[in-house]
Amino acid sequence: DRNNKFDKKTILVIRKARRLQELSKELSKNIEYETKSKLEKVKLSDDPQKTALKYREKFNLTEEKQRKFKTPYELFNYLRDFLEDMNIYLFQFSMPVEDARGFVFVDESPITVVVNTKDNIEARIFSLMHEFAHILLGESVIDLPDATYTYKDNFEKWCNEFASAFLLPKDIANATFNSNKSNLTQKETLKTLSNRYKVSKAMLLLNMLKLKY
Repeated sequence: DRNNKFDKKTILVIRKARRLQELSKELSKNIEYETKSKLEKVKLSDDPQKTALKYREKFNLTEEKQRKFKTPYELFNYLRDFLEDMNIYLFQFSMPVEDARGFVFVDESPITVVVNTKDNIEARIFSLMHEFAHILLGESVIDLPDATYTYKDNFEKWCNEFASAFLLPKDIANATFNSNKSNLTQKETLKTLSNRYKVSKAMLLLNMLKLKY
């Protein structure tokens, strides 16, 4: 829906990402390295929360490990390394946030993901797992920042549910929210929980809303 409406910077980033994807493919051919991802595709009818828990296990991301990362950057790098082992290439570029949080190309190999460095690191972690969900669904997409769009589009809903459940599974969220029930929405509590799980305060609040706290 955004023909001729993207900023020049965004268009340049899209072209750069395509070029890097092509170069990666050529270089890999030269050294006889297979760039196709071995990921199993999922369907929109699959449960995004169950799928997220399955992949959280594959990424070996336990609650203890998630809490032990000193900064969100450490978690981001951990996830990136896992994705690159799956032949999913990740690039970070700056582009106007009002244009895109990130995008993914699955129509060529290697699969290429771009996240926006204008976003803070917690938002980038969410975008990364959101784009990974699009990969599982076999979709090339540019993710717009319009929050209302995510509620209208079933693919966007699925990907948001997946990313949210991957980064903060329901059982961990419930236990955490229950133990902080008396001061759940206070700034200090949100800051502590955000630092503990390396997720944004906005994501915490949305989870509180969904789980009826």
